[in-house]
Amino acid sequence: MTLPAISIRQPWAWAILHAGKDCENRSWPLPKKYTSKPVLLHASKRIDREAEDHLRSLFFMPEQFETGGIVGVTEFYGPSLNGSKGIWANYGMHHWRIDTQRTKPLPFFPCSGRLGFFEVDYPYGVPEPSGCAR
Repeated sequence: MTLPAISIRQPWAWAILHAGKDCENRSWPLPKKYTSKPVLLHASKRIDREAEDHLRSLFFMPEQFETGGIVGVTEFYGPSLNGSKGIWANYGMHHWRIDTQRTKPLPFFPCSGRLGFFEVDYPYGVPEPSGCAR
């Protein structure tokens, strides 16, 4: 199944899948063609060590993260610049709101990431969305 994907550094991909992170912060707005559609989450090979230290003080997290491949699926929606006021939103960034009820971990699939959105031929099934957080 070919789906769009977006690369996200760990531990942020983990936080989306396991800690209720409901906002992805980007310097650019979410393109309309990816709004309210399944998007694969690619965990990049680079880890944000400062964020990892901070999140470890708040959450029980795995010792090592899966990197360099697909780790889950989600849907993005909602307003853009400073559109979210939650704890995950960074001021001055475009906030891609995350539908946490449609966010699911997936079997790890190693693949290269890219900047922006890119297509991945994911070989495993992707679960149907259950519910809607909006």
